[in-house]
Amino acid sequence: MANTTLKQNGYSLLELMLGLALSMILLLMLGHILINNTRTVESIEVTQQLQNTALYAQHYLSQHIRHSAYRGDTLSSTNIIGTAAVASSDNCQTSEWTADIRQPLLGSNQNQVPYPCLTQGTSLRWFAGDTITVRYSNKFIAKQYINKLLYSRSSLKNITLFMGEDRALSNNQLNLPSSTRKFNSYTFYISRSNLKWCNSTKIPALTTMSRAKSGKLRRSITIAGIEQLQIQYSRDLSNFMNADTVSDWKKITRVKVWILVRSLCRHYKLPQTKQFQFADINVQRQDRYRRQLFSFIVSLRNDQQ
Repeated sequence: MANTTLKQNGYSLLELMLGLALSMILLLMLGHILINNTRTVESIEVTQQLQNTALYAQHYLSQHIRHSAYRGDTLSSTNIIGTAAVASSDNCQTSEWTADIRQPLLGSNQNQVPYPCLTQGTSLRWFAGDTITVRYSNKFIAKQYINKLLYSRSSLKNITLFMGEDRALSNNQLNLPSSTRKFNSYTFYISRSNLKWCNSTKIPALTTMSRAKSGKLRRSITIAGIEQLQIQYSRDLSNFMNADTVSDWKKITRVKVWILVRSLCRHYKLPQTKQFQFADINVQRQDRYRRQLFSFIVSLRNDQQ
């Protein structure tokens, strides 16, 4: 009689279920690793974005602050003539504010008494922080003129200030060898912009007020993502003071700047309370935005006299 042996090929149901469970665990582990890696990359990218924003802001502000009071070929602030050399006011309600060549550096501390125009008439109005105004002649000699912009013409002893359309008038001429440069006036402050990014609206931004080609004041977004601007001033290397305690702006030699940079997009983590204490303020936030605080000191190149 033939001997029959039964053989069972393949896997049992128990083995299949065990293998499936192990596969699911492995997939979950790989998915967790992938998510963590993705979040790590996102975190690194956000940190780089904050640092790049701060680096650009430092370069931009430093360049303008460092050149305040530069008047071309002259060091004098008393022998100022010309058709635009009016007794200007630091009140920015009119464009004459841009012609105040005798006040090359001025700041405000958490209020806009000198700058009421920043809180009126536009979406780019002052939102928070300090403001700083710098005025100086361009380092490049002017090769062409725009009628409603300001220009300074300087020699070793005198300087004239005039609009481009008045460049040929006798009051704006100098007998001695001279050079002509565009005259700049800028105020920097923080506003809420109309920019939208990652479903975020009214992103805070460093904003610049200057004189437009039309001769009117113009406000424009310079760097998005800057939430706070704090500035202090010093006559020496160590003792910095707020703008409202500066008694003589002509003696200022150094400016210390703090900028609080905020990410454009919300972070994936739950809201966390963060606190930043700098200058004379204490900032506390509870949301999903990433923030980082930066500071730097600018030494003025030119005598503010």
